[in-house]
Amino acid sequence: VPTPDHFLKQRTGRTGINELDIAHFVTVDKDGKQHDIYTYACAKCGSTSFFLSLYKIVHGKPWDYPLDAPWVQEIASRRWERHTHNTFRSSEEKKHFREVLRRKTTSSYWLIRDPRERVLSSFKSKITCEERFHPDNPISKRRIIESLLTLAGMWDDVSADSNATACLSLQDYLIAMKKIHEEGNQQMLNVHLRPQTAIFSELNISPDDVDVLTEIKAPNAAGRLFDTFGVQRDYDDYPHHHSSGGSVLEVTAEQEEMLKLLTAKEYELLGPFLSR
Repeated sequence: VPTPDHFLKQRTGRTGINELDIAHFVTVDKDGKQHDIYTYACAKCGSTSFFLSLYKIVHGKPWDYPLDAPWVQEIASRRWERHTHNTFRSSEEKKHFREVLRRKTTSSYWLIRDPRERVLSSFKSKITCEERFHPDNPISKRRIIESLLTLAGMWDDVSADSNATACLSLQDYLIAMKKIHEEGNQQMLNVHLRPQTAIFSELNISPDDVDVLTEIKAPNAAGRLFDTFGVQRDYDDYPHHHSSGGSVLEVTAEQEEMLKLLTAKEYELLGPFLSR
């Protein structure tokens, strides 16, 4: 049975414009056979809890660093204490990733999230003007908002006003997102705002190619990660490590319609794997 001591190497993959981390681990069983394990968690899918659990599995100990930069999600950093290099060094490797996932010696575990929840969670942490949601620092927010408005073709409308890119209302955020989706540019969005369909299309894979595709809130979601690595479960459900506050975000009927448009393709692709 593989244990953390049997991990030979870990590799980080960045999939072109998607800037998405796919961690690749190689384990060795008692018979000396190698097994590949690929893990992935999209931004705003509960990645902090996921990577804290993954770190514990790989290193056999809890994450003992502050929750700051380099973040636990940055598996190429020194904090992960392991050699890393690019998984997808060429378009050819990305092209054949589906074949790799289907090998009998490959296991995979990917974390996803209800699309509507994720769009609103990204707003509360990366876009909102309301401090009750405990948004990210102003510099990070401004960078994401400027990118969003530029991609939506709305930058000229607000660039003269330095305060306009400090935050956005939910209405303006959804209007910008809707324009980007209508023009087919959603895969160019910041990783926190990009739809979960992006990585599947870029790597030419389907949800059925992944062994474990689960939401963080699903029963035994964490336990299935431990099972994927063949190690004893420390817990079945993920601890919650981040919160945008207990305040309720009010969504109008018009905004709900925009949310439906933004998330329709994600629900079509991931619906069978969601708990709702």
